[in-house]
Amino acid sequence: MQTNFYKLLITSALALSFSLFACSTSASVQINQTIYKMGDNTNWSSPKLDDSDWVSLALGLPEDQNNYWVRIKLIIIENSAVEQQAIFTSILGSYEIYWDNIKLSTNGAVGKSNQIEVPGSINFQTPIQEKLWTPGKHVISFRISNYHAPKKLRTHYFNIKIAPHQKTNDDYLRSILIPLVILGGLILIGVFFLLLHFRYARKTTYILFSSLCLFIAALLIVELWKPIVGYTYDWHIYRLYIVGITTFLICLLLPIFFIYHFKMKYKKQLTYILFVILFTITFVVSGFDKMSSYLTQASLIFTFTLASWAVFLKKYGAKNALCSIGIVLFMSMHFIDSFQDRYFFPSFSLIIITVLVSLINQLSRVQQQRNQAKLLSAQLEISLLKRSIQPHFILNTLTSIEQWIVESPESAIEFIDALAEEFQQLNNISNKQLIPIEDELELCRSHLKIMGFRHDLQFKLCTKNIVSGLMIPPAIIHTLLENSFTHNQYTVNPTTFFISCSITVDSLEFIIKSPTSGSSLGTSLNTGTGKKYIESRLTESFANSWSLISELQDDFWVTVIKIPNKPQSNRPIL
Repeated sequence: MQTNFYKLLITSALALSFSLFACSTSASVQINQTIYKMGDNTNWSSPKLDDSDWVSLALGLPEDQNNYWVRIKLIIIENSAVEQQAIFTSILGSYEIYWDNIKLSTNGAVGKSNQIEVPGSINFQTPIQEKLWTPGKHVISFRISNYHAPKKLRTHYFNIKIAPHQKTNDDYLRSILIPLVILGGLILIGVFFLLLHFRYARKTTYILFSSLCLFIAALLIVELWKPIVGYTYDWHIYRLYIVGITTFLICLLLPIFFIYHFKMKYKKQLTYILFVILFTITFVVSGFDKMSSYLTQASLIFTFTLASWAVFLKKYGAKNALCSIGIVLFMSMHFIDSFQDRYFFPSFSLIIITVLVSLINQLSRVQQQRNQAKLLSAQLEISLLKRSIQPHFILNTLTSIEQWIVESPESAIEFIDALAEEFQQLNNISNKQLIPIEDELELCRSHLKIMGFRHDLQFKLCTKNIVSGLMIPPAIIHTLLENSFTHNQYTVNPTTFFISCSITVDSLEFIIKSPTSGSSLGTSLNTGTGKKYIESRLTESFANSWSLISELQDDFWVTVIKIPNKPQSNRPIL
């Protein structure tokens, strides 16, 4: 993509809308011949010069660094417009322009060596005096030196256009509006998702999408730099290198983004294959435009394949992505010679918009889920506190305290302290989604201590294979113990409850064994607010990745809670 952006989006953008070795004119001018000759002779600007031994420019410019002249023979039609005309040029060299042996302008300083020559601007405008614009035959002569031109570009860059001066400039100003809007949009989207990654949620897709948008914006800036800011022609090769590198990165980032966006398997392997393909194209294909075209098509084909597979796997947003990528891929193959120049940025903007809509929908769903989670968390917190201060529990507790104050004041004080300790623990954990297992066991022991006072029995809690630091929803084991006392009348002293944990790579399995009394057959969790509370807490923390089973085994009600396992460091067993 060595032409400017205005040629990319609008087919007629100033002097760079013509192709290699192109000489285009307004409707009032007809070009008969474009020829060149090596050497330097000021007499070669004469319209009467015998130039029969000169070479057609269509055969290519010389490869050597040297001085040469170019002559363009044209005819101005009699009924031509009166608006002032101009010569718009884009040439790798410093040059002087002559109109029928009259010097019109100088771009840089023509020299006989690298040291003497002063590089001219890559784009240049030369207004033609109205008195020179007369019907008939004319000759435009260019005296050129190219001692700062790199070898790989010397034979491939000579563009000239003759057109109305003011109208062309006005059209040029209008043509930059759409590119500037696209540039602003790309930068805003890129910065937004960059901030989203660092301030909201560190997701790989956000940083990849941000990078993709910013690199496309960077490529657009490089393309815009030539017509808006300009530079001397000796910098043109460096601009092309930047274009090539940026195009490579865009073509690399586009498939990688969809690999992570659709959560594909074998991410590293797919990325490696993609890199090898693009890297091979970079070193095998010659020519900046051809290399950029091959890179783009390879990237689009790879991405189209990923999107097709994502549609097969029924990934969210895959169909829309497949449609947009398919359209862009079709355009890149149908307009194979002009895609990089005319359709690259509009096409990639289509992909960006499609992805943007998908990501915004995902953000909306995530925010909705978070709001629901906050509401559920608040409801669960209230539920936990309400369950801890049930009227019949408070009434029975106050009755016991009243009796102990009369019979055994020391026992009453100890009971009040135990009750206060349990309430304090409940208050500390009620607003948390997950708590360490040791906090849950401490809460359970406090509750068993209180129930020991009330039943005048000793209740014990025996644990096995409980690793410190395991995280579980608050008060779910505590709820199971409460349920046991609700459905049983214990008389055995002491009565022991058992809690064990089975740890695998993927899951944690907590087994709670509650003894049954002779007067009751169970503590089943099939109904009741206790079961609803436990299920709500498990869903809040683990979505649907949990299971809860409760059944009678011999003299115990056994409840098995299975939840996902997160890797734990070496921690002691409680």
